[in-house]
Amino acid sequence: MNHRRQRGFSLVELLVSVAAGSFILAAGVSLTTQHTRILSKTTNLVDRSQAARLTVELLAEDLRMAGVGVGYSPDGTFGGLARGSFTVSGGATFEADDGVVALASGAIATDDIGIRSATGRVRTIASYGAGNGELCAGSGLDAGDLAIMMTREGLHSRTVRIDAVVGAGCTSGVCLGGCERVQWSDDPTYRSDVYATSASYADGEMIGDFSEIVWFVEPGADQEGVLRRAEIDAARPCAARDDTCGGIVAYGVEAIQARIWQWDTVNDAWANRTTDGQVASRERIRVDVEVVVRGSDSQPISNGEEITLQLADAQCVPAPCGSKHDGISRRVLRSSVEIRNAGRMQLR
Repeated sequence: MNHRRQRGFSLVELLVSVAAGSFILAAGVSLTTQHTRILSKTTNLVDRSQAARLTVELLAEDLRMAGVGVGYSPDGTFGGLARGSFTVSGGATFEADDGVVALASGAIATDDIGIRSATGRVRTIASYGAGNGELCAGSGLDAGDLAIMMTREGLHSRTVRIDAVVGAGCTSGVCLGGCERVQWSDDPTYRSDVYATSASYADGEMIGDFSEIVWFVEPGADQEGVLRRAEIDAARPCAARDDTCGGIVAYGVEAIQARIWQWDTVNDAWANRTTDGQVASRERIRVDVEVVVRGSDSQPISNGEEITLQLADAQCVPAPCGSKHDGISRRVLRSSVEIRNAGRMQLR
């Protein structure tokens, strides 16, 4: 009987096959790992971008309500937006135009956005005296509350601390539903001008629930930017511009910029009022905002790009402009908001 000769792999062939298979397997694992890492980074960036988008919407809603119950000063300043360096209840100081924050991506210029409003019930000041007066009933005020008073003409306003509220009959006879006698103490949180404390508020208005909302970026873990929102009032003062002030609304935010515009009726166009000491007139006001958010993975990727801020002159992330790219993936979100309580509707 003839048997066909059978032959297996030689040792050299086996080693070559194993080596080739190992190379292909390693390449496949490496490619899969790289794709997984890129997908993870993309997912992280999308997640943060979605959070930042919701944050921008919340900021826009705060801006729309700026100036409720506050109005304008005699010099034309709109009290609903804090300008320049400003201090809030508790002593913390903020910078409304290009304050510098030290982050892992450099010394980033960012704006602190200060918004003032009073959202309580509006009541007529039936009679006014030094430290006391009568309000039309139903103010909703309690001892310890911070309230704002505005003169009849709407030109002067100031904050006061409520000491006591008691029922009383109207001595002036101007309130149909009865009166409340209110005692208050001076509070320096907000004054429209140097004459605000000496002005008469008879027949003016008092509004409760005065507060300041401040949006600002501070370094978080590993010097990564964290966006915070602080609602500052009598019960929640802010002593320092740090992680003790307000709460976190978004991680990975490296810059927030704001530009303030006012309608120029002469030129029929929006005029930039960002760096002006005051808003020059009682025309409409618009605020543009810009938020830069980075991915959450600390490992850089190859397609990271430098973002040039549109609402700040010669400012980039990472900073400074033209520096070596760190490869971190970033996105920028923008919004434009016209303030509801600014403009000629405030005139009385």
